[in-house]
Amino acid sequence: MKKAYLMKVMAAMAFGLVAASCSKDVFDANAQQQQKEKEFTTNFEKSVMGGRSIDPNQTWATASAMQVSVTPRQGGTLKIYTASPIGNVTAPLYEGTVQAGQKTIFTITKPNDITTLYAAILNDKNMILDFTSFDATEESAEVNMTYEGSVSARAAHRAPSMPDQPTFTSKPDMPTTYKNTLTDAKTAGATDIANGFTTGSVVYLTEAVNKAKGVWGIDIQNTSMTIYFDGNIDFGGNNYQSNDGTTYCVTTGSTLKLQSVRDGLKVYLAPNATLDLTDINWCTFQNSNAAIYMSSGSVIKANTLEMKNYVTCINEGGTIQASKLIVGNNSTLFNYGTISKTADSSTPNTEIILQNTQAELVNNSTITALSLQTSGGGKFYNTLNGSVTLRGATDIYNEADCWMNNGTYTTGTFKCTDTQKVYNNCRLTVTGKFTMAGNDSNFILNGDASLICDSFDWLSDNYFWLGGGSLVKVAKTLYSTNGNWEKGFYNKTDEYAVISAKAVTYNQGGQWKMWYDGKIYVDTDSHFAQYKINDSQYYIHKTDDVIFTTKQGTAPVSWNESTCRPAYNGTGTTTTDSTMYYYYAFEDLGTTDDFDFNDVILRVSTRNTSTGKSSVELVAAGGTMAAQVIYGTTSTVNVGGEVHGEFDVATTTMVNTNASSNGATKAFKPLGTVDVAADADMANLPFGIVVTGNNGQTTKVVRSVANNGHAPLCIVVAGDANGKWFWPKERVNIATAFSQFGAWGASVGTNNDWYKNYAAGTVYTY
Repeated sequence: MKKAYLMKVMAAMAFGLVAASCSKDVFDANAQQQQKEKEFTTNFEKSVMGGRSIDPNQTWATASAMQVSVTPRQGGTLKIYTASPIGNVTAPLYEGTVQAGQKTIFTITKPNDITTLYAAILNDKNMILDFTSFDATEESAEVNMTYEGSVSARAAHRAPSMPDQPTFTSKPDMPTTYKNTLTDAKTAGATDIANGFTTGSVVYLTEAVNKAKGVWGIDIQNTSMTIYFDGNIDFGGNNYQSNDGTTYCVTTGSTLKLQSVRDGLKVYLAPNATLDLTDINWCTFQNSNAAIYMSSGSVIKANTLEMKNYVTCINEGGTIQASKLIVGNNSTLFNYGTISKTADSSTPNTEIILQNTQAELVNNSTITALSLQTSGGGKFYNTLNGSVTLRGATDIYNEADCWMNNGTYTTGTFKCTDTQKVYNNCRLTVTGKFTMAGNDSNFILNGDASLICDSFDWLSDNYFWLGGGSLVKVAKTLYSTNGNWEKGFYNKTDEYAVISAKAVTYNQGGQWKMWYDGKIYVDTDSHFAQYKINDSQYYIHKTDDVIFTTKQGTAPVSWNESTCRPAYNGTGTTTTDSTMYYYYAFEDLGTTDDFDFNDVILRVSTRNTSTGKSSVELVAAGGTMAAQVIYGTTSTVNVGGEVHGEFDVATTTMVNTNASSNGATKAFKPLGTVDVAADADMANLPFGIVVTGNNGQTTKVVRSVANNGHAPLCIVVAGDANGKWFWPKERVNIATAFSQFGAWGASVGTNNDWYKNYAAGTVYTY
């Protein structure tokens, strides 16, 4: 059972009450001390406790002493917090220097409503080298942070290898055998198709002849030849014959509208020529003889445009406008122009599908589309000059698929499923969610490159490789369901990478929710804490060079804006901790029906481990009698001067209690320091007050175990995570300000957080 302490009132002589003009009364020399105590107790049980009996074990302190031993893996500054130090301005309960592998044993005074504490090792810039949560429900705790010894050895033995960067087909040269104008074609020997044609012949079809013959008037059947189309031509050909070996050349400024496309057809579009395929619902170019060559300014219009089975398409400065663009087996599309649904890119609705083995899309210019999907070995390469904007999804489906970005790539969502060859060497922007899915997926973010996304889902067990100087920037949450050994984030370079997220969260249960290996700054406002499952399994794996910031945007790197990475200029330091305080709130028995506990309030800082001292501040003086703060047991010393004098006000003036009259607001007043033993309970320090009445009679209020379980004349309240407590305003019953106070007084261990829950407008805030 915990030791219990309470106040004991010791009077130098009897005193009583006399009338006063302020809301507080002064000593009455004709009343007896015992009568005052009796009145106070009776009124307290009625007005505060609501008729409930006081728990005999009640100490009237919201905190108690706890012994903690910590064995750190890394040396630095050890701090113990009541809340995660990441993303919070938090007041430590303890601070001291520790050495790697050496156990440190110390006493803290923790708030009784706190069930979990956090041990953190920090460097000289207040960044976190290591941190863990531990149980705080017992009278002592042993925290061993050296778990990485055997873990690191095992991890080094089994460390995975980063996949090799994929290679892609080089763009061939545009053919030079085709002519751009009808004049040049005629000069080279082309003849009018109206005069007949044979296999291997070079002919031309003009707009006038086309109108005279009609759409289906010329049946080329299975003849292999070259046809130049000049003017605006609607051409049918024959739906049931092969075009192997046939080339359609559309002259500069001309438009060819086709009613059919047959196997093996080559198409050459001269500058500013147009190929209109919109009358064909699903247009397929296929087999090794088929090809599409697009000159500068040329346009292809289509519904579904498919290229498969060894087709080559070179877009050298033209525009492909298709609702669906499919590149299939062993076919390659080289886009050195534009892929967009409409000429002005106002409606990016093109679905791009790369399917089957060795289907490639190499982009060296501009794609504005709806989505990109790979499957069965599809390959996508965005070159240094490439720019891709997708308003929908990018889906990379399996280990045979390749996706590599050396330029800028923006997409609504991005998902890797069972991938092995996904390389981002420049800037990838995901306006929605980035997802790692499947099993053993790999994503490689090379040096000085970036992934910027709204949110990040880490699903299942995957690998994310970071290069030196790379940046992962998550606007919202990085959420992990990882649960396997060695799967996670790796940086094998000598330069730090940054993972920056508003929050890092995980699903319930399991091990290795995050795995950080190498020089990584984990830069976040909120990160789940380390938790030990058993001797070899934890929530977080981290190597010694992984460092956590305590606020997003503060990793100590300085990067200017570039094509591949947004600017990041971290401060290199993080937020400064608050100070933990314990508030000693006294009643002076000037009246026996006033339970605001603000007659004298001190706040005392945690013990400084270097000096062995704690600072003492006077924060309120709601009484109207002269009072002196004292400290000590067998012999006492005065701490500061008379409390009203410290605030430079008259004795009858109430300070920092929002008194409706005769009140003042003052800055808190430092009274000096006191010596505190290393094993002291900060909620049971020998503070007291000596109160002097009008006739010079004095009474002393100190903490004493003798009055355990009686009505208190002093309560001790631990500060919240920021070290703060807001006390009742003048003449506000503490049970009115804090509705759970009475229930806590009647039952130790219940409603322990009463001091954090106050009614609006009833407390003094600062």
